[in-house]
Parts: sequence; C-alpha cells; structure tokens
Amino acid sequence: MAGEMTDARIAAMVAMLEMARRARDPLVQAQVLAETEHQAAWALREAVADCQDDPRRSWAEIGKVTGLPRETAWRQYEAGGPLVSVKPWQSADSPLAASQPRPWTDTSAVYAFRTENGIWFGPHDQLPDGQYSDGWLTFDPPNAPGSRFAGQELRARYGPWEGDVSFHAALIRDAASDRPMRVRATYEVIDWLFGDGQTALRQAITAVAQAAAGNPLIDPKLRELVESATVVQGRDVRPAVFVAAVGRVADSAALGYPAGALLSRALRWLERAVGQYQTWTDRAGVDREILLPVAPKLGP
Repeated sequence: MAGEMTDARIAAMVAMLEMARRARDPLVQAQVLAETEHQAAWALREAVADCQDDPRRSWAEIGKVTGLPRETAWRQYEAGGPLVSVKPWQSADSPLAASQPRPWTDTSAVYAFRTENGIWFGPHDQLPDGQYSDGWLTFDPPNAPGSRFAGQELRARYGPWEGDVSFHAALIRDAASDRPMRVRATYEVIDWLFGDGQTALRQAITAVAQAAAGNPLIDPKLRELVESATVVQGRDVRPAVFVAAVGRVADSAALGYPAGALLSRALRWLERAVGQYQTWTDRAGVDREILLPVAPKLGP
C-alpha cells in the first residue's frame, strides 16, 4: 500500500508538471522539469520503501518493474538517496554508448546459459530446434567479481523471447559466425549471473503465488505451502528457512497441475529453479545447512 510520503511526492510532481505545462518560457519549463525529475527520483525511493513493508515483494521484483538490476536498485536504496532508473544517453563515439538502453527492434534475448562444466541455468530447452542460436559469453564482470560464474566462458542460448527481458545487453559472440553482438538477457539469467542463488527462487515462488491467487481449483495443502513460502521471503528470515519452504512447494507441485495451465507453468518454473539451485549450491560449496532441508522432486 502506498504511504503518505509517496502520495505527497506524487502530488508535488503533478503540480510541478502542470506548472511546466502552463509556462510559456522554455527556460522556465526546463527548470521545472529538472526539479520534477529530482522529485520523481525521491518519489521512486518512497515507493520502494513502501514495498519493503510487504514481505512478498522481493528486490528481483522491484528491479524488474523499475528497469534496474536488483543489485543497482538495492545499492541506491541502501545509500539513502533517491532512486534513478534513467541513464543519460551517450553519443555514438562514447565508450559507454554500447551499454546504454536503446529502442531495441530485435526480440531475441539470452534466456539460458551453460557453464564450462556443462550445467545449464535457465530454461535451455524452452524453444524448439531451429528457433534459437548459441553464442559465447566471456563472463568477467567488474561489478561482481565474486559471482559463481566469474571468469568462465559461458555458452549463451538466445532466441525470440517475450516477457521478463531486462535492458541489460550482454556482449556475446555468435557460435556460428563468431560475430560479436549485444543481446538483452532475461531477468532470470541476470539473477543467476549476479545474484546469490536465491533470487531465482524468489522470482519463481512469486510467480507461483501470483498464479495461485484467486484460483479456486488449487489444492488446499499446496495453497498453504505457497503462502508459507511467500511469507518467509523477508530479509530477516534465515536463508535455510526460505529455501526449505520453497523446496516443500516444489515437492508438492504435482498437486497444482490440475488447477490450470498458468499455475502449472509457474510450478514447473519453480521445480526447475529449485533443481538448479541445488546444483548451484553443490558446485559453489555453499553452507550445507542451506542445502539439506531441500529435497525437490522435479516434474516431467
């Protein structure tokens, strides 16, 4: 629910925009619009603060709706200042030009990647043969040197994709032509590459909770498990508790298959994410306390 401070800042923005609309001097308009942009950044911070009051809202979800990587959104918020989601546009000869958002016409996205050990992350088998391509991604991020995948030459799978596509464009080399190209990545891929391993679980359980909400056909036991896993997403809850709760939902996913295609897709996403998290923790040497409570049964 929106807070009073958020409402107040939005009201101030509306008044400032009306002032800019009525102004006849373009210099005055520029001044007011610049001040409005500043007000909008603080209003965005207040809205994100309101999200913190709801344990169902994850940083991955906040990043998705604001167009910011979850780490960027979190860092700006933790710094105590306004949240800025719009980057300045760079000239064509600027060294930052390749990293800026742009009006993409290509609908392709990197939706899965394979590690040097042959492990896939993301729905690598989602598209049929002939509709996807593979490329190589040299993953050596300066902003996440501690990433599980840093320093690896990853096999990136890309193709036509709708929905959860971020503005982050990865520089890959097409496997067939060896041509360098920039392709946007899905939020799931970004979460695996830069996240803590649990971000993908949070997104998946959120999708399940949204699909289960208002569905009268869902099994009562599964509904209770989904609600329990959703509640323990808060940052104050130990990771082992959250992972175990998500694992119990994955164990009972078959109970939700008769409740409709939307819920079935979300549950299969969750099962896949739990299985990949198991692989992530095994290979990353993460504290075994986090891993032991989870015993997922992956669906067909």
